[in-house]
This record gives sequence, structure tokens and C-alpha cells, in this order.
Amino acid sequence: LEYRLRRHDRQYRWVIDAGAPRFGDRGEFLGYVGSVIDIQEWRESEDQLRQSQERLQLISDSVPALLSYVDTERRYRMCNQAYQVWFGIAPESIIGKTMREVLGDSAWEVLRPHIDSVFDGNTEDFEVEANYARGGKRWVHAHYTPHHDADGKVIGMVVLVMDISARVHAE
Repeated sequence: LEYRLRRHDRQYRWVIDAGAPRFGDRGEFLGYVGSVIDIQEWRESEDQLRQSQERLQLISDSVPALLSYVDTERRYRMCNQAYQVWFGIAPESIIGKTMREVLGDSAWEVLRPHIDSVFDGNTEDFEVEANYARGGKRWVHAHYTPHHDADGKVIGMVVLVMDISARVHAE
């Protein structure tokens, strides 16, 4: 069981309690044997992590551009609310899908050389016209940043894409 326990000093602490009943030779109940572990710090850390994740999602959803994280399999692991605006797909439905599935074949072929370059360790910053399966034809400014692990291996990329169609057409 996990619950809050009031200690002798009148402070409440989160604990995990595990126990098993003990019975005598004639089957009579003798009591419980168990332990109680204080997990207050763990619960506080868990709450801080959850709050931090909520703040990060709020910040990313406030960005008026596509913002996402993509792993080495080219699958979305995080994306902001702008994906729903652009593609009509809820962000939670995009997580786990490949970039090709979300962007469509035509846009994928235009963007793939830049994506491959990022997974070779390069930062890519470019402007291109792409025909998205669900978002239509758009001019975009894209900035792809590789994410390296401690050994320098690329393990993902951060994607920032802005629609610059109005500016390009005005020019």
C-alpha cells in the first residue's frame, strides 16, 4: 500500500507499506510481519518532474511553429500543439509515428536529405517548399539540431519549423 502516514512528530510522510499475515501452528492469527518505507523524497521528486514536464509542454505549445523531438528511427517522441494546427492531428496521436507518416511522401522526399544530414551529426538550417500530405504546400524555414549522447553519438534531433509562405509570396 502507498499512503500518507502521520509520524510521532505530527508530520505527514508518504510511505509504502508491505506486510503478510502470520499464523500459528493451529492456524490462529498471530499478527503481521512487514515493513514501512518512507518515500517522501521520491514522491516530491516525482511531483517536481511532473511539474517540469507540464511547464515544458506549456512553453512548447506556446511556440507559433512546429517544435518536436525525433529519435533515430525518425519517430516523433514529443511534439507541440502546432502540429494539430498544421496537420489536423492531435499531438498525442503523432507520438510514435514516423516523420514520413506524418509529413507524407512528397514532403518526406524533400526533407529527407536534411534529416539524414542531422543524423550524421550536422545542424541543418534551411528554407524549402514542401507539399505536406495534410498541410498542403508551404514554404518553411526549418532548423534541425542533432541531440548527442555522452559519447557523441546522435540519438535524436530537435525540429523547429516555421511557415514562411506569406513572406516568400510577398517577396
